[in-house]
Amino acid sequence: MGFLYEEQLKFYQRFEKAVRQTGYKGIIVASCWQAGSGLTHLYNLHADYKVGVIDRHNYFGGGDGHELKTGKFTNTAMVSNPGSGLLSTGFQQVQNRPFQISEWMELIPTEWVAESAPIIAAYGMGLQGWDASYSFAMDYGDFTNTIQSHGIYNVTSPSQLSLYPALAAMIYRKDIKEGRSIINRNIQLSDLSMGIVSIKDKTVQGFDVKSFKTEMPEAVLGVGPVTLSFDAPKANFSEGWKNYINSSKKTVQSNTGQLLWDYSGKGYFSINTAGTQGVVGFGNQSQIQLRDMQISTSNNFAIVLVNSLDKIQSLSHCKRLLITTMARAKNTDMAFNADTTQLLNLGKAPILLEPVNTEIKLLRKGAATLYILDHSGNRTGASIPVNDGKLVLAGDLYKTIYYEVVFN
Repeated sequence: MGFLYEEQLKFYQRFEKAVRQTGYKGIIVASCWQAGSGLTHLYNLHADYKVGVIDRHNYFGGGDGHELKTGKFTNTAMVSNPGSGLLSTGFQQVQNRPFQISEWMELIPTEWVAESAPIIAAYGMGLQGWDASYSFAMDYGDFTNTIQSHGIYNVTSPSQLSLYPALAAMIYRKDIKEGRSIINRNIQLSDLSMGIVSIKDKTVQGFDVKSFKTEMPEAVLGVGPVTLSFDAPKANFSEGWKNYINSSKKTVQSNTGQLLWDYSGKGYFSINTAGTQGVVGFGNQSQIQLRDMQISTSNNFAIVLVNSLDKIQSLSHCKRLLITTMARAKNTDMAFNADTTQLLNLGKAPILLEPVNTEIKLLRKGAATLYILDHSGNRTGASIPVNDGKLVLAGDLYKTIYYEVVFN
């Protein structure tokens, strides 16, 4: 194993030198691939670390192959298991190196694909402090007519692309704070050379779909940053992560206080920052109490995000705010078996969106007007006065993803 590692590292460093000799000063990725578990995984990760940024690919859900087809598929949701699926990729983040995920997607016909972008944004780019995210693949500049495009990989499905304005605003305004590091596990290369593996990481791989298991619960990724290091002066540390995971109530609180993951039922998480607030997942059993509003929905599964439309001002002081709503999407005539684990008919265009019916009670005072927007975010001409901050968003009536609230 040491021989293979040394040969791999020599190969990487030869190409790194050649690239640098061209005058290129940007980041370099050695490889975006994992290499098994234990010794192979750690040697491979260290080779990537020696060259530059740590980059990984991961997918979640779906069936077999790269094309949408009838047959059995995985229809579980990541919100049901904190830290699972795409977020578990973060167990490979290394201290003092940028970390990015350059291919990711929750795969159709899994029904809950709309959860994936908020998880990557809030927990990956936000709490964990990941540095870059590239979903796979975007072929068009507008929404596609069917949920499949470029096979099962479709950023331009409404269940993906429609959420990007809200999530991008949240990330670039730095609404989500990076958490305090809660765990670092230090690897001694001298141990690896003797075949000693001090950590018990395991890669569970089904081709493109991967998950990562450690001696810790996956839920620690919902508390704060988790890292590895190599021959670091500071040894392993663990900062009280158990205080943030309530196993009896089945909740995971981030150490920033901004994110709360509740898996007591099918699972949901709430975002509670000055500039962005909302709920993602199966939150219909609760009225979600946030700092500037209360959110409730009759949908079994939904995403409701409320953003300040001011680059600086918070939700409590902005002139305008954007509300983004999304649930499930499917093709016309798409058909499943009784327990929704097998796709029977692919269906056809156009895409059908499940309407989101939600009530939002804004806690701030003052008169406001609610504008109904179209699927590109433009005003349709329809508006509703807002009384006492109560917004009744009837998706089955308004047939839209977006709403704008303007305060008088």
